[in-house]
Amino acid sequence: MKSFVLLFTVMTVALSSISCSKKVAVLEEKENDFQKNETIYEVWTANGYEVKQLDTKPVLKGGEMSNRLVYKDFRYPAAARENGVGGRVEILVVVNEFGFLESMELIKGIGSGCDEESLKAVQNMQEIGFEPAIISGIPVKVRYIIPVIFKLG
Repeated sequence: MKSFVLLFTVMTVALSSISCSKKVAVLEEKENDFQKNETIYEVWTANGYEVKQLDTKPVLKGGEMSNRLVYKDFRYPAAARENGVGGRVEILVVVNEFGFLESMELIKGIGSGCDEESLKAVQNMQEIGFEPAIISGIPVKVRYIIPVIFKLG
């Protein structure tokens, strides 16, 4: 039986006003941002989404216990394991000013069940809820990308 490592981190990429077909290209150009673990949040404003500095980033309610709930049913898909599939799945999420996960969209997938497993984990986050992002003491709506890394090892 092969062992695997799952890295699940919260990172983002600015995706203002671009079509779905261009999102992957932007993500690839920003690969160094992911490697440096830089997070860019886009805040909803009257003019649409804009990159802004946050005082507080959105975080799952409940801390470490919440992370366990997100991963409790997470499995490296058998088809992916058998076929040696690994890589990064990226899901664009919107967390509103009330801490609810308003939407999620698969931006980049790798197939073999990994995309579905990643969406299921993010769905678990929706059930837990978030502490919203804050700017100047005011909760704000933000969007960002959650990457889920599948790696056989």
